Amino acid sequence: MNKIMPIKHISVSLKNKSNMQKYFSCVNLLSATFSKILVILVLQVQLCLWFFTQTYTEAAKEQLPAAENGTLKFPGLFAFGDSILDTGNNNNLATVAKCNFSPYGIDLVGGIPTGRFGNGKVLSDLIAEGLGIKELLPAYLDQNLQSPDLPTGVCFASGSSGYDTLTPTITGTLSLFKQLELFKEYIVKLTGIVGEEIARAIIANSLFLVSAGNNDILISYSLIARKLHCDFPSYAALLVSMASTFLRCDLTLKDLYSLGARRIGVFSTAAVGCSPFDRNRGGLLRECLELEWKKQHGSILSYHLN
Repeated sequence: MNKIMPIKHISVSLKNKSNMQKYFSCVNLLSATFSKILVILVLQVQLCLWFFTQTYTEAAKEQLPAAENGTLKFPGLFAFGDSILDTGNNNNLATVAKCNFSPYGIDLVGGIPTGRFGNGKVLSDLIAEGLGIKELLPAYLDQNLQSPDLPTGVCFASGSSGYDTLTPTITGTLSLFKQLELFKEYIVKLTGIVGEEIARAIIANSLFLVSAGNNDILISYSLIARKLHCDFPSYAALLVSMASTFLRCDLTLKDLYSLGARRIGVFSTAAVGCSPFDRNRGGLLRECLELEWKKQHGSILSYHLN
């Protein structure tokens, strides 16, 4: 049975031994990678992995990047969601949620701000580099994006977006379903470069990352009217329902699974109550706010996706 499960609590039921070996090979590779990424500890996020049966032929698989030292290799990485993963998609949007100016990017090569929400590489870059895919994950809306960049993956994430459609409406950023529309556009371009069979194999074997919910809690719930209409457990359940719609198969082809994704990593929310923005609202001592919200959302997410 296909399941989502936290990386720290792996228990999986698969139909045959070869699939099980592939599953644990991927998880061990990711575990080794994440152990080197300290930012995971700072964010206090939890990653759940969701692996499905692949949809590609053996002939197509032979043309993908070869495994290294017997370890399964991901041919590409794709990122959806918010600023945790965004590598510059907001640069040309009509939004205040952008950081393509100094001092952002000060620790990147050349110290050039690229629209990443940090001083250097963001989490999607670090994971792409750790998995040996490429050093930087380009933003899909980057005007300098080249055709050779496409087969190894791109980023569709948009800083200040979220599962709740109200959030990107307020911030003027890309909703998750707009990100899916861009992914459909990407598939057409990829197919034109490598052919339909190879494109399906790349998508089925690549790793997809989704990080959302942080801005929903910070903006749509904490600051806007959502808080007046429901308590947080109810809102957390709503977010999880929206996450499921984004991830799972339906008949409208509006989710990642229907578009070919089979290896999906879903991040829980970070300790958003400890962001500088929230701590400035925490009185003279600048105390963290509402950390219980993160715990409740993470608990409902893990339970529902399992």
